[in-house]
Amino acid sequence: QGPDAAVVKFRKSLTASLKYETCCFADKSVPRNDDENDRFVIVNAMNEWGEGMALEPSDVYGRRLLETIRNAKEQLRNKGCTSL
Repeated sequence: QGPDAAVVKFRKSLTASLKYETCCFADKSVPRNDDENDRFVIVNAMNEWGEGMALEPSDVYGRRLLETIRNAKEQLRNKGCTSL
């Protein structure tokens, strides 16, 4: 599996996570803080080079992983829940 396939997998997983958090939160009766600055998705093993995981510009992925995060957030912000 090459870098392109890994970026596609990352995009699909991130998009699904963002969509669930933003659009499909199961229990609407649970109080939530809707301040956009307080909502986040945790990416496991960031910059764990020894384990083969990184989320920063690199020779293999360039900036594609970071751009994927930006693009997924922008798409959700601009087009809403129906865009994903």
